[in-house]
Amino acid sequence: MTACDLAAITKPWEIQKKVASLVSAEFFYQGDLEKTHLKIEPIDMMNRDKMSKLPAMQVRKEKDKLQALDDVLITIPASRSTS
Repeated sequence: MTACDLAAITKPWEIQKKVASLVSAEFFYQGDLEKTHLKIEPIDMMNRDKMSKLPAMQVRKEKDKLQALDDVLITIPASRSTS
């Protein structure tokens, strides 16, 4: 995945959709290679057999990121006014 892939989110919907489709195709191709040539089970995100689970995986990933951020923010003491 490149910076251009990530920046697609700032583009009009039709471009975002095309880039997402290309990135997904590349991930599934990588997963197919892992299955056929390396005889290993690819990670879910690259596993064509688990394509229907992608939306749930994306939501879970975002929740995990937000939880990690929350865990850090909770350790920062609240600022106190001195007036």
